[in-house]
Amino acid sequence: MKSIFPVDEPPSRLSFTYSTLMVLLFIAACQYKKETHTTTATPVIKDSAILSKADIISCSIPPKKTSKRKKIYLTFDDGPNKGTRTVLDIMKEEQIPATFFLVGEHAIGSTEQKELMDSLRSLQTIELCNHSYSHAHNKFDKFYMQPDSVLADFDKARAVLQLTCMTARTPGRNIWRIDSINGTDIKASKAAADTLQKYGYQLVGWDMEWHFEAKTMQLTKTANELKMQIDSLFMRNKVKQENHLVLLAHDQAYRSPSNIEELQKLVRSLKQDDNYDLELIKNYPGLSKN
Repeated sequence: MKSIFPVDEPPSRLSFTYSTLMVLLFIAACQYKKETHTTTATPVIKDSAILSKADIISCSIPPKKTSKRKKIYLTFDDGPNKGTRTVLDIMKEEQIPATFFLVGEHAIGSTEQKELMDSLRSLQTIELCNHSYSHAHNKFDKFYMQPDSVLADFDKARAVLQLTCMTARTPGRNIWRIDSINGTDIKASKAAADTLQKYGYQLVGWDMEWHFEAKTMQLTKTANELKMQIDSLFMRNKVKQENHLVLLAHDQAYRSPSNIEELQKLVRSLKQDDNYDLELIKNYPGLSKN
């Protein structure tokens, strides 16, 4: 094909501009095509019908709340006495279970104490157990030297308190005699404890005690301090039965406004803690159902 321009003549300025424009348009078209082919594709969302089990759990189901594992048994000794009504009212208001280890002599000591017994028996969330008839008159060494007399004392309390269960706690001694635990804190009390067990009594001690000053009746620890101690005992497994803790308190300590407030704080703190369940002592492992 014959050239548009003569071989010896340079192209005109218009023709050169036109040619340059065409070249630029061609380069731009190629670049656009390249970019459209290399653009990252939009991720495709999985159809719900083919979602894996892991996808469903992680995306649509909230994490499962940790189930409660540890059990706390609130037990109160020496009633019925002047603090028993307050303790009972708090347990009733907060709707939590509690076990009262009662003294037979106190149950018939006055009209008020007899009425307290009726109130204690009326609640299904309350468990009543034997804490002896005389409480050894607080002369513990002498009391445990005579095993037969100890047995008679507990039998008398059982009759006065009208108890059907054989669960008991020895006064002034942290003694255990159940299927899973056998322990005596003071060896001189062993013969008396063995005698009680021989005649069907199941003796329950405690893992920790909420102490109070004998003269002032004031608690030696606040509710927060006691809660921290409970957490620590569980963490270090310093309990008789793993994941089970028996707390001993005394009715008579809860008469002053400050002590009453601390008991309320403790109860509410334990209720709100998802690590703990509050239980009656009859549900303690190793305790026969009798």
